[in-house]
Amino acid sequence: MLMKSPKRFESIVPLSREHHYALLICLSINRGLLQRPDDKDWIIRKADNVVKFYQCELVTHFKAEEEILFPVIKQLHFNTFALNQYIDEHRGLENIILQLKSIDKLTQENLKEFARILEGHIRKEERELFPFYQEHVDPEMDREVQNNIRSYIGDASKPRYRELFDE
Repeated sequence: MLMKSPKRFESIVPLSREHHYALLICLSINRGLLQRPDDKDWIIRKADNVVKFYQCELVTHFKAEEEILFPVIKQLHFNTFALNQYIDEHRGLENIILQLKSIDKLTQENLKEFARILEGHIRKEERELFPFYQEHVDPEMDREVQNNIRSYIGDASKPRYRELFDE
C-alpha cells in the first residue's frame, strides 16, 4: 500500500511551490553538466541564470523562511541545532552565488555544488521541517504565518524568473 504524503497547509504551500521551481533548476544543472561537461559557454550562461534565479526567487524565499517560518518553528521547540543548519545552508548557497558571479572563480564544480546543497536543503525542509510545523502549529499561528509568507512571496503559483524555464 502506498503511503500518501500529507497535504501541505496553505500557509506553507508557496514555499513548497518555490521548492519545486528550485528543484527544476537543480535538475537542469545536473542534466546540463552531464550533456556538456566541457562547454564553458554553457557553464557561464547557466551560472548567470542561476544567479538571476537566486536574486529573483531565493533571496525573498530565504527571507520568508528566516523571518517568518523559522521563528515560529523555534517557538514550537524544533531542534535549534537543526534550525541553525538550515540557516547555515542558506549562507552557504549565498557564498556559492558569489563564486558563480565571478567568471575567474566559475567552474562546473560550483554549479554542481550549488545544485547538491540546494536539493538536499529542500528535501530536508520538505521531509522534516514542514511536517514538524504542520504537526505542532496552532490554527491561529498558522493563519498569521500564511498572511506573512504571502506578503513576502505571494502565492508562488508561477516563478518570478520565468525566463529560466524557457531554456
